[in-house]
Parts: sequence; structure tokens; C-alpha cells
Amino acid sequence: MARVVFVKDFDALALEMRKLGLEIERGENSLAKNIATHIHEPLVLGTAVDEGTARSNWVVTTGRPNASEIDAYAPGDHLGIGERQNARAAISQGQSVIESRRPGETIYLTNLADHIGQLNEGLVNFRPENRSAKAGFIEQAIDEGIELGIRTTVFL
Repeated sequence: MARVVFVKDFDALALEMRKLGLEIERGENSLAKNIATHIHEPLVLGTAVDEGTARSNWVVTTGRPNASEIDAYAPGDHLGIGERQNARAAISQGQSVIESRRPGETIYLTNLADHIGQLNEGLVNFRPENRSAKAGFIEQAIDEGIELGIRTTVFL
């Protein structure tokens, strides 16, 4: 929505420009956080689970990407897609970082589990109940997260 501001002099113009800059910065930060949240949660929940390592490895950072694979938060065997302990821990870690993001910071969502690519391609043969919803779940989460994040961001 356009806003018209009438100013008397250059000092007033400078003040209005600074205000506008802060509004843009807040809007960008809100949009980035919203998109990251709408991508991260479906990535975590859509990841097939056997031992919990791939699901736990959806690590969110700012500044630079995560550089190493982590162990499962709650390791198990044949845990299945309905597993929640690793999901809750990964989502909590990600949300904490996303919420603390400062304007202009890059948000990285990484997964360094050695088999995440195979999971995304549907090539890992876990038992049927452990499979992710479908091959391409990463691309789907990104596409849908961007769209939903844009649609639901409120700019004040």
C-alpha cells in the first residue's frame, strides 16, 4: 500500500527516509523468518526415519552453514515417519535460531546426514512405514514454504 508523506525540508525528508528504511528492514526480517519456519518444519516432519539421524540433522544456523553431521537427538531403530522426539528437538533448535535472526542475516537450513540425498530421491529402502511421504520432499517443502511464507507474512 502506497503512502504519501509531505515534507517541509530536507531534514524532514531524511527523517521520513530513515523511518521507511526501518519499516523495510522489519518487513524483510519478518518475511525471512516466516519463510524459513514454513520450510524447516515440513523438511523435518517429511524426512523418513529409521534411527533418527537424518531427521535430527535439519540444522538451522545464521551467518554460515552448519559444518558437521550431528547424532540423532533420540536414537532408535525402525522409528518410523511418526517419530516425534527427534522431530521436536530439530524443530525447537531451528525455531530458536530463526526467532533470533537479526535483519540482513542469512538463514541456513542444512542437512549433512550422508543419506539425505538418497532419502529425497526415494532410494533408501526402510520398511514401508518409515518412508518419507514421497521422493522430492525437500524441493516440495522449499516451494510450498516460500509460497506459504509470503502469503502469511504480515507487514506492519
